[in-house]
Amino acid sequence: MLLSIILLAALWQQGLESVTANRMVMIACFYALFFIAPLLSNAPRFLTVGCIFQSVLIMLLFWQDLADPISTSISFSILLFLLVFAYALAHLPSHHVIFVGSCALLAAIMPPLFAGDVWPIVATLLLAVIVLPATMTYYSAKHALQFSTIRYDTLLSEYKSLKRGHTVSETLARQQERTRIAEQMHDSVGHQLTALIFQLEVFRMRLEGQDQATVGSLKKMAQESLNETRRAVQHLDKEEAHGIEAIQHLIRQLEAENVLKVAFSVGEGVLSAPLSPEQSVGVYRAIQEAMTNALKHGKQSSVSIQLQLLGGSSFFFRVENEASSKDIHKGFGLSAMEERFRLLGGYIHTRHEHKHFILEGSFPLTKERD
Repeated sequence: MLLSIILLAALWQQGLESVTANRMVMIACFYALFFIAPLLSNAPRFLTVGCIFQSVLIMLLFWQDLADPISTSISFSILLFLLVFAYALAHLPSHHVIFVGSCALLAAIMPPLFAGDVWPIVATLLLAVIVLPATMTYYSAKHALQFSTIRYDTLLSEYKSLKRGHTVSETLARQQERTRIAEQMHDSVGHQLTALIFQLEVFRMRLEGQDQATVGSLKKMAQESLNETRRAVQHLDKEEAHGIEAIQHLIRQLEAENVLKVAFSVGEGVLSAPLSPEQSVGVYRAIQEAMTNALKHGKQSSVSIQLQLLGGSSFFFRVENEASSKDIHKGFGLSAMEERFRLLGGYIHTRHEHKHFILEGSFPLTKERD
């Protein structure tokens, strides 16, 4: 808008009689480039050509003013050159800016050079000497800001990664402790109560009358204790065994931090699938590793996750994200996942298909503990 106002002010000062047909065409081209420039923000080469063409149009529009050192419109024309250079400075890489600035400077000194007048050339060069340190200061501040932004983003990413790792480690530690307690209760207390009930029944059959009824009540109390122990074991086991809730929690955490957008789909029967502790941890770790790789190497911050039961006997998952590179380098994470799923009797496959990185895995389900 400022560029447009200055151009109109310069033409108004010269008078309407100075606006010839040729000038009207050049003004139309100038405004066309002015409005097209924002559309070329992602194409620096075309934007550079547009800025150079604008400089040439300014030179042609104000040729007489630039060649006349006492012209009243020379300040407007020089200001237009500076604004074109400033626009390039704000929207183009440094090497493009140098090219645009050189062309603008050449366009500014071309008319007085042909007219044989030295003073406009000297004044323009002095102005360029003043602008050059300001440009260098701007780029220095810009690079410092970019470096600070990159460092901040890196530290923020590391913090979020450590935070998620701490949460995951704490959750897995609780899960493993619950599993250990459940197994001890099932293997020791449960078996001892079962043996006690059997012995009480044998002892009750040898007695008669009141003694038999008393032993029967003791057997009933032992049976109730065994049932309570089984319910406690099932409760602990269920809290640990179902890793889907942990996956959902991880997805909510990543989306809440605006780190990743996840399309999560669950097939029929997945939420009630009888996963063992090792299987739950394996699925969670695989999906966590896939989302971490999507953050590091993905083209966009979006992931698609699918969980399914195949024939009611196998658990299947698929993680997909957009990735430009077709090269798949198996690091420690993928190698560890392949080994973990091999121990579970399953597999993990990775491939690149239609500019998408796909991780698929499956393993057979195990029966619930008695």
